[in-house]
Amino acid sequence: MTKEQAIKYKKIIKWFIDNPDKGVWYKDIKNNNNSNWHLTQEPTFNVNYIYVQNKEFAEFRKAIADGKIIQFKPIENQEQCWENISSDITPTRNFNNLDKYRIKTEKFKVGDWVIYEDNSILQIEKIETLNTKYGKELLFHTKGLKLPLKLAKLWKPKEGEWCIFWNANSYLIGKYKQHISDNDLGIAHSDFDLDEEYWKNIAPLEFVNVLRQQND
Repeated sequence: MTKEQAIKYKKIIKWFIDNPDKGVWYKDIKNNNNSNWHLTQEPTFNVNYIYVQNKEFAEFRKAIADGKIIQFKPIENQEQCWENISSDITPTRNFNNLDKYRIKTEKFKVGDWVIYEDNSILQIEKIETLNTKYGKELLFHTKGLKLPLKLAKLWKPKEGEWCIFWNANSYLIGKYKQHISDNDLGIAHSDFDLDEEYWKNIAPLEFVNVLRQQND
C-alpha cells in the first residue's frame, strides 16, 4: 500500500481491519462518475475509487460520497422541519439513533444541466409526466430525445473542471474553484478576477453549443 492510499483512506482502513468480514463498498470515480457501488471483502484502496464502510447507515455514507445532501430531524420531535447536515461532512462521520435521516430529493427544472447515466452532460429543455401501467414516470426532453429523469442527477461543477461563467455583459471560460466564503460559490481560474455575478452563473462547457445555436 502506498503512502497516498494510507493517508486518503486511513479511517476506513482502520475500520476494515477491525471488521474484515463485513467488507467495504467501493465505486470507480475516475472512469465513470455514474458507476455503481460494489461490496468487497478484499479492497485494494485504489486512489481512483471511493470507499465506504459496510456498517449501519451505509446508504447515507454512499450518498455523501456521491455528493448528495443528507437531512435529519430528531426522532422524538417529528414535527420539526428537516435540516441539512453540514456540507463539509465525510462518509466516515458518526450517525446516531436519536435522529432520523433521509437523502434530500433532487428537484429538477427546465434549464438545469444534468449528468445522465452514460455520463453525458445534458440540459433539460422540457419535463413531462408519462402515465404507465407501473405508475407515473418523469421524462425530460433534450436534443430531440425523451429520457427518464430518474437516470439523471443534477450537474454540479467539480474542483478544477472547466466551466463557463457569465454576467450581463460577457462570458468567460475558466476552471472552477470553491470560493472561500460562507456560500457555495465558485470562482474561475486565478487568471480571472470575477465579480459576484459571475459566481452565480456557472454552466458546463456543453453550454458553448447552446450559445452557438442562439447566435446562428
